[in-house]
Amino acid sequence: MLSTTGGRLPKNLNRVLLRTEKVLFAVRKHPAEIAWPLIAAFVGFFAAIALTPTLVAGESSIQGLIWIAWFVLFGWAVWRYINWRATFFVITGRRIILLTGIFVRSNKTMPIPRLTELEEIFTPIGEILGYATFVIESAGQADLGRIRFMPFPDNMYEEIMLRVNGPLPGDMIEIPAPVGGGTETEAPPEDPGDGT
Repeated sequence: MLSTTGGRLPKNLNRVLLRTEKVLFAVRKHPAEIAWPLIAAFVGFFAAIALTPTLVAGESSIQGLIWIAWFVLFGWAVWRYINWRATFFVITGRRIILLTGIFVRSNKTMPIPRLTELEEIFTPIGEILGYATFVIESAGQADLGRIRFMPFPDNMYEEIMLRVNGPLPGDMIEIPAPVGGGTETEAPPEDPGDGT
């Protein structure tokens, strides 16, 4: 399994997986998605530090506004980071699953055989850093649309396209059938007890 999650699967993934489904990929979006919010918060912090002493001491309201603006920028960066940590793109032998949300969790799923179009879009920066935008469309209303900052795009594209006609051998977890076909019940053993 290819994973950017340190080998740990998201907790809410078990709710949507079938017992026979095997996870092939479980990845977060590329860290480039959160680069600009983090850079903006970092630069904003140093700008606030630089601007605060240059203002006249009597203008504390402007100093307060500068720091309030930075806290808003910092809060936005933290929110984007938490949202990035909570978003997962999962490929099983049968389906593509997109898990999103922090407080209100949602999961979009699409069976791979219903896939009608999978487009990879590479920007120059994405080509260098190793991410792409996927456009995933299906025959019905259940398409996943445009998903930006997908890591390992060539590997994931190939794995999805190999399964368009159904799961490959080894993609599914085999659950053993009950002993005896599950139709007969065994009589409980007799209690040798006191012989009465």
